[in-house]
Formats: sequence, C-alpha cells, structure tokens
Amino acid sequence: MISNKAKALSSPEHIQKCMKEGKHAEDLFAMATGLSIEHGANNYNHVDFMLDGQYGIYGGVDVKSNKASYKKGFILVEMISVNGKAGWASKNSYADFIAFQVDTGFFIVPKNLLREATIKLCEPFDLTKVKRANKLSAEDHLYKWIGRKDRKDVFTYIKKEDLKPYIQDIIYIEL
Repeated sequence: MISNKAKALSSPEHIQKCMKEGKHAEDLFAMATGLSIEHGANNYNHVDFMLDGQYGIYGGVDVKSNKASYKKGFILVEMISVNGKAGWASKNSYADFIAFQVDTGFFIVPKNLLREATIKLCEPFDLTKVKRANKLSAEDHLYKWIGRKDRKDVFTYIKKEDLKPYIQDIIYIEL
C-alpha cells in the first residue's frame, strides 16, 4: 500500500512499479500459503495476511517484495513511514511478522526481533542526524539512519545475513 503522501512525491511510473511489485509479492505469498489477503484498514497498519497457526505462526504478516537491494545482500528496514507515522518495523506497527520475498520464497521474521536487532546494529538514533537525500545506496549507508528528501521516513539497511538468526520459517514458492 502506498500512502497518498508518497504518491504525491513520486512519479506515476515509480508508483505503478511499486504497486505492481507489491501486488505480485502478495499474490505469490497467497499462492504459497493458500491464504487470502486482508483488506481494509489493516493495510495502513502493515498487515497483509493473518496467520492462525499455519507454519506455527499466529499473527499479522506484512509482505515485502523482492527489492533490488535484497539481491545485493541488503534489507531495508523502515521505522518511520513517509507520513511520519509508524513504519512497518516500528513497535507501533500491527504486523507481528515480516515476510521478505527472496528468489526462492519468503523469509518469515518476527517483527519485534528484527526491530531490536536493527536498533542494536545501527548507530544510536537521533532524528536531527538522519541523513536526507534521494537514492542513498545501501552499501554506503549500512546501519545508518537515513530518509528521503522532503519526506518524513526513517529507515536503514542491514545485511541480509543479519536476518538469519531470526528467520522463523521459510515459505518456498513452487513456480
């Protein structure tokens, strides 16, 4: 789900690309799990699917599409959204788990463990020191708090390998 604020700041082509990638990831997750996507208010609270014991998991899942940074070995972790509200990894996000799409399927990671690990890996947070610019590379901003110019978001990059201790399950996609 892309907020109205993000839509106003992004090109129509970029919005369309992001929406298509997100929808594709959600469709693959639905196909792999046999679940239906949650509709309505949950989308702004970062819940795409509800698991009720499937894979030993209970709770809301936010699906993240396979980004270019993932393919390079980096994971973007959003703490504050473009609107300045709870990002998907924040303690106020309603998601219990994050499903990161990778080439073979999805890594299922408990959101709170991801958030705590990310905070420990990063420099101490200071909103006044968040670097703001567009197209900041993961390589140059690993474990640093960054955000995009003219937006309120705050995120960082961690290494994909940093997720390994926290992966609760891997859901494979059969193509």
